[in-house]
Amino acid sequence: MPDTLGLPQGRFREVVQVLKKRGLIPLAWVALLLLLRKWKPLQLWHDHWRRWQARKTRRRRLGGTQLALESSSTVDPFIRVPDVGPGCFEELFGGLRRITDSSFGSVFECHRRNSNTGETHVVKIVRRKEHPLLRAASNSPRRRFAESEEFWGYMTKLKVLQHEHVVRYLEGWRFFADSSSFYFVMEFCSGQTLLEYLLMVSEWREPAVRSLMERLLKALGYIHTLGLVHRDVKLENLMVMQARSTSAGNASLKLLDFGLGCERGSAYGTVGTLGYMAPEVFGSKPYSSSVDIFAAGVVFHICLTGGPPFKPPISMKALDDHLQELHLGPDMTKKPLPSVTVHCRELLDWMLLPGPQARCRAEEALRHPWLSKATDSPHQAPLLWRSNSSELRFLRVMGVWTGGSTSGGSIAGKDSLQVIDEAAEEEDDAATEQLLLRLVRQMQVPVTLGDPTKPDCPLVQVSYGFEALTGYKQDEVLGHNCRFLNQARRQEVTEECREQLRKAASGDRIFTGIIPNVRKDGSFFENMLHLSPIEFLGRQIVVGIQMEVDQNADQVDVEIVGAARKVHSALRHWQRSAAKPPGKR
Repeated sequence: MPDTLGLPQGRFREVVQVLKKRGLIPLAWVALLLLLRKWKPLQLWHDHWRRWQARKTRRRRLGGTQLALESSSTVDPFIRVPDVGPGCFEELFGGLRRITDSSFGSVFECHRRNSNTGETHVVKIVRRKEHPLLRAASNSPRRRFAESEEFWGYMTKLKVLQHEHVVRYLEGWRFFADSSSFYFVMEFCSGQTLLEYLLMVSEWREPAVRSLMERLLKALGYIHTLGLVHRDVKLENLMVMQARSTSAGNASLKLLDFGLGCERGSAYGTVGTLGYMAPEVFGSKPYSSSVDIFAAGVVFHICLTGGPPFKPPISMKALDDHLQELHLGPDMTKKPLPSVTVHCRELLDWMLLPGPQARCRAEEALRHPWLSKATDSPHQAPLLWRSNSSELRFLRVMGVWTGGSTSGGSIAGKDSLQVIDEAAEEEDDAATEQLLLRLVRQMQVPVTLGDPTKPDCPLVQVSYGFEALTGYKQDEVLGHNCRFLNQARRQEVTEECREQLRKAASGDRIFTGIIPNVRKDGSFFENMLHLSPIEFLGRQIVVGIQMEVDQNADQVDVEIVGAARKVHSALRHWQRSAAKPPGKR
């Protein structure tokens, strides 16, 4: 040590003796370590603090995970039934009659077998591969979709919904599930959607709107207290139960279809219906139940004026303009808003504020003077609008929303508010084609677009649903014919079938049949394929829809034809929406 410090042996001992007498040995060691750069006190303290924080965070996370695992492992929200045979869903419920197709799945009218009441119910059937809250199991060669804790938690809350203005799910405390689908049985609500009701009632005044909004806000306040976010509040998801008449009275209203909903802590991603979505939904960060209030504000504006407050963009390049419009807010000077009361305009503006923190909550809206201190008579209130002359007649079903998000991915919403404006902006064909290609790209159904004008009908676009089914990525298949899926099983395809496929690929006929295919990972699957031509910006395109056949081929046949109709309808609608007005070509 003396040699290291450059001191003679005797001198070193004298220094040690002096330090001992004065009790400075510990400080001397500190100085020595600093001198030798063997100890960095700030770094040591920082490391200690970081380890302590890590232990604290890990204990908290483990505790929360343990609690979630205990709750999810003890309560399965589903009654597990076989796919076919005794005990399957169709053995428990009969008389299935299709009512409509929702965002994910189909809705049927049904009744319970072996029941003395004969009561009519509604069941929403959602295939596992289509449910928005499920994620593909990465270790599954068949790409089955796993039920996560998030999914179970949301389903557990749905099954206990009990409110006069919220649809009620039946069958005690469980839903039904088999290996391919989920079955959500709920009460039968006889009535009309709010869109149909607005068009049925001939004249609209402020008191009638107040009655509807009070019921909607009570429904939202209830589900928000349970920690749920609906994420798809719109005219088509609100059912009005009232005898048909031409005047608006005290109609009963119920909030339907929780297919795009989630728990509050899991709300992220561009999810919902274009035209109703709050500005924060287009971002990459999580958001709160305040998005439902914004959507309710859009419904509020439509009920007051007969038209939406914001025109949804008809192309992706118009999205920035749409977001700017959302931040500017509705035009309060546009008729008939100047005719409504000041309190009414205040509440409308509060619900449509662009900042989620500044936007009102459901309970705050219910305490607003417009709802809590209403004294006006329905006959004294001025006429706001008539259904036979409103913008509502221009509402169209769009089919799929093409938005995207960097955080959670995009989930398609079925019915998008699209107002066809006679003075729509001129769109060139290149921009419209890109829009349509992006529209197909976002579809959850396995969809392909092929160009029959080129040799071998190469693919020009595939959907995310196609990637999930086959395992092939977009950049691996564009420019190739779809036959690469069955090359390994080519001998199983008959010559007659090949000839039909060639004609369908050239746009000369429609093809529907089962083709033996192979995924990228080598696993075999039987593929129901539907090929049909469509006019696409003045030229022909072949649309391909694919679905895996598990057992019931007849059911898949019906589903794939329905999916083809939806895709064709969406593409035609967007072409009409983006078309140049007459006289501007």
